[in-house]
Amino acid sequence: MRSYTIALATFGSQGDLHPFFAIARELKRRGHHPVIATIGLYKDNVEAAGFEFRQLRFAIDDRPLAELMRKVMNGRDGLKFLVRELMMPALPIAYADALSAFVGVDLVVVHPLAYAARLAAETMKIPWTATKLVPIGFASAYDPPTIIPATLLQHLRPLGPAFFRPLLWLLKRGSSRLTEPYDRFRSELGLPPSRNVLFEGGNSPGLILALFSKTLGAAMPDWPPQTVVTGFPFYDGVEESLPKVLEDFLGSGEPPIVFTLGTAAVHDAGTFYAESAKALKMLGRRGVLLVGSESANIPPHLPDTILSDME
Repeated sequence: MRSYTIALATFGSQGDLHPFFAIARELKRRGHHPVIATIGLYKDNVEAAGFEFRQLRFAIDDRPLAELMRKVMNGRDGLKFLVRELMMPALPIAYADALSAFVGVDLVVVHPLAYAARLAAETMKIPWTATKLVPIGFASAYDPPTIIPATLLQHLRPLGPAFFRPLLWLLKRGSSRLTEPYDRFRSELGLPPSRNVLFEGGNSPGLILALFSKTLGAAMPDWPPQTVVTGFPFYDGVEESLPKVLEDFLGSGEPPIVFTLGTAAVHDAGTFYAESAKALKMLGRRGVLLVGSESANIPPHLPDTILSDME
């Protein structure tokens, strides 16, 4: 069997990195050569996992990661900040990086936000595969997303696709303003126009990998037919021993309930951990709060039955 060099281009927090590590590990097991194209912040992570690192700068900003994640996670303006202020200004640099990163590559697997990777793959005439990490990426009228600024819409779900199809069309039309720089840059490269890159324009023609469980999101009639729901690609990372304080806690009573957030949301946890602690007290249960690196996430006055574990 021929061995292929496959670039996995991803951007975001470690929650965006690890699914691609899982795919890379399986590709490597099957005799292929995976390379991870991502930001320099993760170079050590990539190489420690045993993969080749190639730099791809998706955004230009020198603010601390935690500060950026808090702005990205803002329910009302987070997407606008991420796309318009971080990613679009960096397109030329990211594209140049991708042209170098994809030399000798046979296939590119693309994160939903890896806009420059798609452009480079098309320019270099390399086949590329899109990915969706969550069902909201399909913006299905049959399974409409709950949008934070308009949460009341969830009560209208019984109205079905006849109601949500035009509503989603308006959403897509409005969001196209965010990606106007992408459309202009695409034209400058001599590539044909595409649809809104946040939605249909981000779908690859041959294969789309839905990297989540069918329990979380079953295929809908308006999903692209080339979509394959893979299940969650789990990556456990390098095996590490548990901190002694956590190991002692686990062995001192009944199994605890664990509360955690994603690697981006943990930087903007709000009252999540305080409410989690309240729930544990009401239930009379032991618990572990995985609060990440943010000490401010630790609720005050925790009883001995609740452990807050920091990275």
